[in-house]
Amino acid sequence: MDLEVIDYVNTNLIAVKMHADSVGVKDLIEHYKISEFPTIVFVDKDGTEIDRIIGYLPSDKFLKELKRIQSGVGTIPNLIIKTKNIPSKFETWMKLASKYEDRGDLKSATEVWESVAEAGLGNEEFVNYKLIELHGFINKDVIDLEYFIADNLNSEYAQYAFQSVISILRKNNNQVEEADAWRRYINLMELKKMYTPSLYNSFAWRMSELELNLEEALEKIRIGIGMIAEEDTSNLAGYMDTEAEVLWKMGNIDKAVEVIDNCIALQPDDKYFKDQKAKFLE
Repeated sequence: MDLEVIDYVNTNLIAVKMHADSVGVKDLIEHYKISEFPTIVFVDKDGTEIDRIIGYLPSDKFLKELKRIQSGVGTIPNLIIKTKNIPSKFETWMKLASKYEDRGDLKSATEVWESVAEAGLGNEEFVNYKLIELHGFINKDVIDLEYFIADNLNSEYAQYAFQSVISILRKNNNQVEEADAWRRYINLMELKKMYTPSLYNSFAWRMSELELNLEEALEKIRIGIGMIAEEDTSNLAGYMDTEAEVLWKMGNIDKAVEVIDNCIALQPDDKYFKDQKAKFLE
């Protein structure tokens, strides 16, 4: 896991690469609220963040982002200036709020959305949802998000509210409540006919981790597997691995081994599936 801090001085970039497990880097990770790796943080000479790049990018897109940040376009200071010069442009406020969220500064993001709400910009329902979402994460409390869901089941933002509820409950280690939120989320997505194999896979895998709702997890992952094309062997093996994991957690070892053998047949060079089989047989 690598963290890169790039000092932004005028138009010069000074790159410093650090391994996340190195001595002293933990404090930097906490200071800059790094939650994904790799992350490249761009700071000015005072250490104030200007922008960041999260995750891997193809070389051409990475170079384009470097040039953008080096020129100051779309950085936090640039967006702040734009909101002052053209305060009526909703897209600029939204980009600024997103930048603050990316760096974990939820208080500043909330202040941006409060300014947007006060000015009456953008979609009122969306702005209201963002404020509820951010307050939920700041206060580590899902009550207002749950009220939003109950009052806005037909809203396009209800699914995002569920995702936020699940995330907060997971961070709070409220496992039973998280599992219940997952079940209600799946029910909503099915009612809206917005279910996907990846959604069922995420649900089933998380239930296997929590060791809750395993019967339902098995049912959903099998539905998800049935939605995958036979020639898509990579995804098919991955989802079948989730089925095997659920079966293993249910104590059905023979069936789990049978399923993981099928995964190995689909992806014979993938060591992970062989390690899974060894785990089941232990």
